[in-house]
Amino acid sequence: MQDPLAANDDLIFVLRLSGEYDLTRREELRLRLREAPFTERATLDMRDVTFMDATALTELIRLKERLTGPAVVRMIQVQPNVRRLLRITGLDKRFEIHDALLSPAPEVIATTPVRHQRG
Repeated sequence: MQDPLAANDDLIFVLRLSGEYDLTRREELRLRLREAPFTERATLDMRDVTFMDATALTELIRLKERLTGPAVVRMIQVQPNVRRLLRITGLDKRFEIHDALLSPAPEVIATTPVRHQRG
């Protein structure tokens, strides 16, 4: 079964975020998102994100605006409270939200390229 997150790529870059993202961590989040080698698609592992406020959401919107082509921001393993925030703000329609990365195993290391096998 082909991983829908991989699309036609053999290699995707997954950025793992963690903790609470609010005004005090805005610059840190902005830098991490800018320094990640995303072009058309961004995949964010959100399993360890426990809180986000409007400043963090703004940075995610900016990320999508910086992407080229048919820009896609994918979030995997989003915690229920963050998923609820995305739903309330309507951002769940601007971003793709997935329960898990199908392959490889969910132990994706932060900022590590993930190689997908085509099937």
